[in-house]
Amino acid sequence: MAQYNQWQNNSLRDHVDALTEDELREDRGAFFGSILATLDHILWADRLWVNRVDPKIRVPDSPDEDTDRLSADWSRERAAFDQQLIDWTETLSNADMQGEVVWDSKIFAKTFRNPRGLAIMHMFNHQTHHRGQVHAMLTGMGRATMDTDIVFMPET
Repeated sequence: MAQYNQWQNNSLRDHVDALTEDELREDRGAFFGSILATLDHILWADRLWVNRVDPKIRVPDSPDEDTDRLSADWSRERAAFDQQLIDWTETLSNADMQGEVVWDSKIFAKTFRNPRGLAIMHMFNHQTHHRGQVHAMLTGMGRATMDTDIVFMPET
């Protein structure tokens, strides 16, 4: 899933690099409004979840929807974090999928307990969900996006 994530983000990076900052920040009626805000949300959530699952993985503090981030910053940070995710997942064993993740939600004002494997799976599912929103926004702009089906992922 980390490799799929990288493949899909590389595809989106090509679009991000071709759009103007105004096009990336335009409110397109999506849950987070713009393409860049949605991409920032995914990066923020990825960092949050990987740190919840493995606290020794230190990630920079990153507020959700960093409105000051430029697309070039997103492209650079996303590429670096995608590689960090791949490196991290390659170290995981079956034993690493056991146990639970305990985390506090400010939004729901409660503590959650989730099986560790489920929390990792959630992180990747969350990425896919919101990348689909970005694909829909790009399609709405008349941009041709590449296939997102995992069965078409190039072999690495």
